[in-house]
Amino acid sequence: MIYYPKNLKAKPTMWFWKMLDLCIIAFSTIAGLVVLIYLGWMIPLVCSITYGILTMRIEDTSISDYILHASVFFCSQQTFIWDRKKEGEKNGKRKLRTS
Repeated sequence: MIYYPKNLKAKPTMWFWKMLDLCIIAFSTIAGLVVLIYLGWMIPLVCSITYGILTMRIEDTSISDYILHASVFFCSQQTFIWDRKKEGEKNGKRKLRTS
């Protein structure tokens, strides 16, 4: 089953994945199974399953998107700027009161 969202401009999804992700998962799983059968290596199959888990989309957000946004938030330079222009202040500096 292919579900389209209400606006019909988003990419089609099947179950929990975009169609491109589903194709990548299918081909990498087949390749991982072939490698497992002929060479006995399990790493390609584990990588395929991990990719499938990370690209699951629930309400248009995947786990890999969340990890990417969280890493950018915690690892990037954060700058906070407050505009302190109030009455009696110029360029963010306070005027001294004279009595």
